[in-house]
Amino acid sequence: MSDTLDADARAAGGMAKLTSSNWSHWHPLLLLILRGRDLLDTIDPEAVPNRDEEAGPVNPLAVEMFRKRQDRAAYIIGFSCSPSIQAKVIKKHSPIDMLEVAKEECLSGSYANTARFLKQLIDLGSEPKEDMREHIGKIDTIFSNLNAVGCPLTEKAKVVHLLATLPSSYGGLAMAMDVLGSAATYERLQVHITEEEHRQHHYTAQAKKETALIAHQASASKSNNDRQRSPRSDRNARCEYCKKKGHDEDVCRTKERHEEEDNGVSDRADYAYTGRETHGETIYMGQVMLCTD
Repeated sequence: MSDTLDADARAAGGMAKLTSSNWSHWHPLLLLILRGRDLLDTIDPEAVPNRDEEAGPVNPLAVEMFRKRQDRAAYIIGFSCSPSIQAKVIKKHSPIDMLEVAKEECLSGSYANTARFLKQLIDLGSEPKEDMREHIGKIDTIFSNLNAVGCPLTEKAKVVHLLATLPSSYGGLAMAMDVLGSAATYERLQVHITEEEHRQHHYTAQAKKETALIAHQASASKSNNDRQRSPRSDRNARCEYCKKKGHDEDVCRTKERHEEEDNGVSDRADYAYTGRETHGETIYMGQVMLCTD
C-alpha cells in the first residue's frame, strides 16, 4: 500500500498546484491522472456503493475497497492544491466534496470572482511578452475561467481583448481583422499572431546578421590598411643593412638605432664650443658658428 501511496504522491507532486486562476487547466489534468490510476469513479456520486432495494445489502468488502480508493483520490486532490485552497479542501472527507469546495473557491460566480478574472485580463496587457504562444495560452485560461463563472465572451469580444493585450509592434493586426470583417475570428487572430511573431523574429535575426557582416567588413578593411602602413616582417627575408634574416631593411631596428645615434652626435656637435677671443675675452656663439674673418 505504501508503494501505491508513493506513486500517488509523485503523481500529485508532478501537477501544477491548483490556484484561484488555473482551474480550467488543473481540473482536466486531475481527471487524466485519476483515470490513469483507475480512480475516476471515486469522484462520481453515482458510483458510490449504496444499498439497492433489488440487489440487497452491499458487500462490505466492496464498500471497504471503494473507500480505500476514495482515500487515494482524496490524497491526490489535497496535495495538488495550493496551500490556501488545500486548507479548505482537507476539511472534507470524500474526494467528491473536496472537488466541490475547490471548484467553488476557484469558480464562484460572485462579482468579486468575475472581476478578478477580468482584472487578470487587463493586467496581461502590461506584462512582457517573449513568447506569443504562451501569451495566448494565458488568454485562453482567463476566457475559460470567465465562461465557467457565467461570464462568457462573444467571438468579437475575444478578438478585441486579445488585440488589446498585444505589443505595439502587432498593431497592424487590428487592420487585418477589419479587412476580414465577419470572417475575423479568435482562432484566425491567433494564427495571424504566430505568423507575425515568426516574421518579426526572422527580421530581427536578419538585421543582426547584416550588422555583424558590416562590422566584420570594417574590421577587415582596417586590418588591411594597417598591414599596408606597417609591412609585415618576413621570416625568409634578409635585411640588406644588418644582414640578418626575418625582416626587411625598412623595418630594421638596428638601422633605426644607428640613425638615432648619428642624429644625436650631430646635435651635440652643433652645440659644441664655438667662439673666438676678442681682446682676451671669449665670445660664445651658441649653436651657430659665426665667421668673423
